[in-house]
This record gives sequence, C-alpha cells and structure tokens, in this order.
Amino acid sequence: MDQSRQALIIAEGTTSLTTTPEFNPEEDHRTEVREVEMAVYGPAHIIETSFTEGSVDADYRSGFGEADTREKRKNLENYARDHYLAKTLSRIERGDGKDLTKPLRAQTGDGRGQTWQHAN
Repeated sequence: MDQSRQALIIAEGTTSLTTTPEFNPEEDHRTEVREVEMAVYGPAHIIETSFTEGSVDADYRSGFGEADTREKRKNLENYARDHYLAKTLSRIERGDGKDLTKPLRAQTGDGRGQTWQHAN
C-alpha cells in the first residue's frame, strides 16, 4: 500500500499534490457490529455493519467501495447464507469508497437465523 507519498487527485478544483495517509499497525482494524432482531418464533433479522481503518480500510475499499458486480454480490450472498443461514441478501449498503476522510462503512442485511420461544 502506498503510504506517505505524494499523489495527484484528478478532480475538479485540485490544485496541488496530496500526501497519502500513513498508518501505524495499531490503526489497522475492522469493527463489526451485528444487529439481531429476534422473533418470538421464526426467522430473526440480522444486519452486519463493518467499519474499517488503516490498511484494512484499503482492502475493503478495493473490494466493497465501488459498485456491485455479479461476482461481489454472489460472494456476499454466500457469506450471508454460510454465516447467518440467509435465504437471500435483501440489501447491501456502503459508504463512499472514494471519500478517504471517513472510514468505509459496509452493511449487509437480512440474514435469517432461526429462533424459538421456550416454555418456562
């Protein structure tokens, strides 16, 4: 990964070179938040949101920061099916992969785990 180098950002209004960020290993991380909405009986609704920083962020931006392709969608659907027993992947949301001022946020939804109500 190119760190602490001069780069020309090709965009309207760009007038000078920009220094690419430099990350320490302590800054490389991914935070995953899973929201699980439990049903009394039947499928639960699961949303997984990932926030990334550092070199992990660069990897996520290359994989998730741009528009979906059939292959990317299929990989995410397989992930949701394998990890959450999802039948379908109802949504994929992501932050702007080109905005380097904010951590990338990627969100998938509608994993379906099974829940049951136990009688006491």
